[in-house]
Order: sequence, then C-alpha cells, then structure tokens
Amino acid sequence: MAELATSASVKAVLGIPSAVTQYDTLIATLIEVADQEVLGYCNLTTLSQQTITETFDVQNISTDH
Repeated sequence: MAELATSASVKAVLGIPSAVTQYDTLIATLIEVADQEVLGYCNLTTLSQQTITETFDVQNISTDH
C-alpha cells in the first residue's frame, strides 16, 4: 500500500535522528494506522497515482460579479 508519510519524514518532524532505529516498528505501525484512517475517511480502499489534465477556457470568463 502507498504510504501518505514515510518513516524518514515522521522522524524529521519528531526530531528523531535517522540513525535511531528503536522506534522504527512503532512508526511503521502508526503510519499504517493513519493511512487506513485517511482512506476510510475518504471512502477509499487504496491510493493510486494518476495524471490528470484539465483545460480551462479563460477567454469566456466574465469579470462581472
């Protein structure tokens, strides 16, 4: 499953040096739980990456309010 955060980014935010590994299992578990919570909140079962191209016609936009 894709992670919304990495162990390295969590350690950086918490001020844990990357060489310290005693919390790695806990951090991995918390990332997994947080990912599941976010997916559930968004009513998704998995994350996927895709490219989306949107085109806007700005010539016909009215500036009147």
